[in-house]
Amino acid sequence: MISINKFLLGAASLVIFLVVFASCTDHFGSLNTPPAEITTVDPGFLFTAQQRWEARGVGNFHWFQLRNLGSWAQHWGETQLNNGNATYFNDGQRRNEDQYWDATYNTVLKDLDRAKRILRELGEESEPEIRTRLAQTKILEVLAWEKLTATYGDIPFSEAVRGFGEDPIMTPAYDAQEDIYPALINQLETNINLLTPGDLTYGAADLFYGGDIESWRRFGNTLKLRTAMRMSYANPGLAEQLVTEAMAQPLIDSHDYSASVATGPGGGSTFLLHGQVQHYRNPFTLFLTQRFIDELESRNDPRLPYIAEPTPNSVAAGTPEYRGLLVNNTQEEMAAFDNNQGDLSRNSFEIYQNEGEYNPPMHVLTYANASFLKAEAALRGWGASPGDAEAYFQNGIRAAMEMEPYHNIDPADIDAYVAAHGTLSADFEEALEQIGIQKWINHHHQNWELYFEWRRLSYPRLDPNNGGMGVTNNTIPRRPYWHQAEVSLNASGYEAAVQRQGPNLMTTRMWIDANPSNGQSITY
Repeated sequence: MISINKFLLGAASLVIFLVVFASCTDHFGSLNTPPAEITTVDPGFLFTAQQRWEARGVGNFHWFQLRNLGSWAQHWGETQLNNGNATYFNDGQRRNEDQYWDATYNTVLKDLDRAKRILRELGEESEPEIRTRLAQTKILEVLAWEKLTATYGDIPFSEAVRGFGEDPIMTPAYDAQEDIYPALINQLETNINLLTPGDLTYGAADLFYGGDIESWRRFGNTLKLRTAMRMSYANPGLAEQLVTEAMAQPLIDSHDYSASVATGPGGGSTFLLHGQVQHYRNPFTLFLTQRFIDELESRNDPRLPYIAEPTPNSVAAGTPEYRGLLVNNTQEEMAAFDNNQGDLSRNSFEIYQNEGEYNPPMHVLTYANASFLKAEAALRGWGASPGDAEAYFQNGIRAAMEMEPYHNIDPADIDAYVAAHGTLSADFEEALEQIGIQKWINHHHQNWELYFEWRRLSYPRLDPNNGGMGVTNNTIPRRPYWHQAEVSLNASGYEAAVQRQGPNLMTTRMWIDANPSNGQSITY
């Protein structure tokens, strides 16, 4: 009896404990959640942050964007040999390429994917509260993906950003670039069609357009035009079809539809710090090139004073003049420049160091960009007549000189420039060169577009110089290296990409880099 009573007493105690325990656990979630903790994230925060990255550039502005891409297309040069990949022929600073790869996959694409997942958790994709915001997110995602593949070539794409969930993929396959581009076009087309007036948008969280649907439609169509034009030499038939389709749609056709992001003097949560101001705050030995200055001076370009400062020594002597740096100099030439920077021109202090008085925006996709794309499309007879090319070309020149920070240029000076340089040659290649040179000038501070479009068109012809340094045999690089960690962490994907695209070298051409010319006036 005693043992049975003990058993019954113990059983009763256990039941009472379980009941009390169960009632207590009803509130464990709230008890263990700090009252000030954020448990949900507004997708608008993620969207805003990635628009800023797309405008300014991922990572440290003056490393990859200026020191690699910007110097490869010869807007920038650097005097130091061992600080941040001084010239594009030096193989000593892999951190530049690696930083951009890391930031794009781990920040931009990851955050945009998170924004998509949050939106899907809030409701069905077809609901007005979800549909347009999801479409805007996917269009912005195309901007990031295209930039990434145009930089490296084959990349992890269809299996990328899937390192979580029930079936995570930790070693994503590399997709062929010729498959990525049609997929990006399809994503654009699908989501442009989902932009619906009256739907909930990102509103003020949308730094490009404040949620305006018509602006987003034009942005998406212009992005399709640009993305399709990237394939102009790799797959001309497909490029012509897609460019023709885009040309028939509403595009960015005024400054009102340009996608830019405002900047401010301090950066931070309210304003985006312009990348060139960041450069002045950290004064590396980065200067404008003589090639760029020559192109501006030879045309009496009214943008020159808004872009460059006369050399300090010439100003002190009372005879102001501009002087740039040659890229790929010999070590002796580099040392001489490093010791006499008073003889070199930097970007305009009045524009880019005058913090608080005027802060120029960072441009993403502008009326000038769109006009030059339309000029090329018309010249090729894709979606417009070749006879229309000159009008688009002149629109591009005017738009490039009207937009900030050049908006104070006298309209009479613009008229004079257009009269002198706005007539396209009757010869196709000469006309294409004219368009290419104006694009090259216009893309100052849009270093990705500067390099991508130079590489695609091979205009203007650039002299790689004969400094005799590095690993490219005095040729301008066609791409950066893939991330060095991929060799060990994603060996199967990396090796497949090497077999398909070619060796992981700066001289290996990717699929879209199919123009027979290499864009160089001299080969040493």
